[in-house]
Amino acid sequence: MLRIAMGGMELLTLSDNARFRMPLRTSDLFLLLTKFFSSDSVGVIVSVKPGQYNMQDAGNICLKLKKNLGKKNYLFLCNNLNQSEFENFNIGFWVNTSCPRVQEDSNLILNAVDVFK
Repeated sequence: MLRIAMGGMELLTLSDNARFRMPLRTSDLFLLLTKFFSSDSVGVIVSVKPGQYNMQDAGNICLKLKKNLGKKNYLFLCNNLNQSEFENFNIGFWVNTSCPRVQEDSNLILNAVDVFK
């Protein structure tokens, strides 16, 4: 587990990769985290599908993004996710709270379990 702190306040916790998805290589994770920290705005993805709906965690993530990192954040509710639609929004990076496999198809999405604990 990796923790990143600034001024004594924990900003980020990277959990051990979940066993139900392919683990990220360290270089891939570093690249995603660099993009995450350098972005001005973050979109938080929430699925309304049963078993993937996690509004409480998404709300907590939005609060942490604003309070701890000072990032603009936007909450996106969806049923079926089409990543090509992300280009329609001026969002620098995305945090996924729904299906963990969404991250495998994009270099601008990080699963919430890899960012916040």
